[in-house]
Amino acid sequence: VQIHRQDRQVQLSDGSSLPYDKLLLALGSRAFVPVEPNPAGIPLYVLRSHADSQQVIQAAGRAHKAIVVGGGILGIEAALALRERGIQVTVVEFAPRLMVNQADEAGSALLQEALEKKGLAIRCGVGVQQVEAHGALLTDGSRLDGDFLLCAAGVRSETALAQDCGLAVERGILVDEQMRTSDPCIFAAGDCAQFQGKTGGLWSTATAQGQTAGMHMAGDDSAPYVPQAVGTVLEGTGISLFSCGAVNAPSSQTLTYEDRFSGVYQRVFLQDGHVIGALLWGDTSSMGSALDVVGRKAPAREAAGILGCHQPILPILFFKGQRFLALSFVACSGFLHHFIAFRCSIC
Repeated sequence: VQIHRQDRQVQLSDGSSLPYDKLLLALGSRAFVPVEPNPAGIPLYVLRSHADSQQVIQAAGRAHKAIVVGGGILGIEAALALRERGIQVTVVEFAPRLMVNQADEAGSALLQEALEKKGLAIRCGVGVQQVEAHGALLTDGSRLDGDFLLCAAGVRSETALAQDCGLAVERGILVDEQMRTSDPCIFAAGDCAQFQGKTGGLWSTATAQGQTAGMHMAGDDSAPYVPQAVGTVLEGTGISLFSCGAVNAPSSQTLTYEDRFSGVYQRVFLQDGHVIGALLWGDTSSMGSALDVVGRKAPAREAAGILGCHQPILPILFFKGQRFLALSFVACSGFLHHFIAFRCSIC
C-alpha cells in the first residue's frame, strides 16, 4: 500500500514491510468510466473481469435495450454480442468516428455501415452527460432509451502508488528503454507503464516489457525494450478488419487497393519511403505479412505483398525525398465486371 524509497521498503496491507534491492511495479490498469453513476438511473457496468462479464450477461437476460459507451474494438465486440442476444443496442462514441485510433476515415465509414446493417445504432461525436431512470441524456441534448449502460471506453493506468512515492508520472509511470522509472531501483511494466509517450493495454506488450524489466533487474543490460507492431483484429459475420501501426499519421503517404464488388478495402501507410501502417477490410488474409512489414518498417516496395492485387501488374514506385510517383492503372481480377482500383495518394 506504500513505497518507502529512502528505506527501500514496501509496506503491505497487513501492516508488515518487505525490503527490496530492485522493485517492479506491475499495477495494471482500471476501466475508464466517463459516466457518473446515478443511484436513480439505469445500471452501469464495465468489462474488466470475469465477474463483470457475468453481471452484463445477467443484465442482458432481462433487457430489451442497451447503451454501449465506446466505439473501440471492445465496445463494438460487446455491442455485437448483445445484439446477437436480440437486444436493441446503441453505440455512443465521443470521437467523430468509430475506431479512430485503428482506422482511417474510409475504414471507419465501412465499419459503421456494416454495423448498422446488423441492426446497431451508432452515435458518434457525442457523449453521455447523465444516466437517467430510463436511459441516458447525451451531450447534444438528445436522450436514449436503455435498460442498462455498458462502459467500454478503454482503460487508465494505475499510477496512484507510484505517484504517492514521488515517481515521475504522466498518463502512466514514466519508464526508459530498460523499464526503469525515475528511481533507478524501481521498474515498471505493463498497463501501468508509459514508454515514449504511450501506455500499453495489451497482453503482448506487457509480456515483452516484463521480460525486459526482469533482465535488467537481474543485471543483464544487453536487451533494451523495443516496441513491436501489434495488430488489432475485428472478426464477425460480414465484418473482417485488421489494423496495425500508424494509420492516421498526418504526414504519411498511402497506397490503396479497393475492390468495391467484393467489399475489399486495403490501405498501406508510408513515411520516408517505409511502411508504417496497414489497414485491411473485407480481406484480411495478408495480415501476417502486414504485421511483419510494418514491424520492420520495411521499404515501400514490400507493401505489394500486403495489398490484394499482389500480382505482376503492380506499379513501380519512384521516391524523391518524401514524395513518390506510381504508374496508375485499373486492373481486372477474375471477371471484367469485377472492378478493382489501385491508386496512390499523398495525404
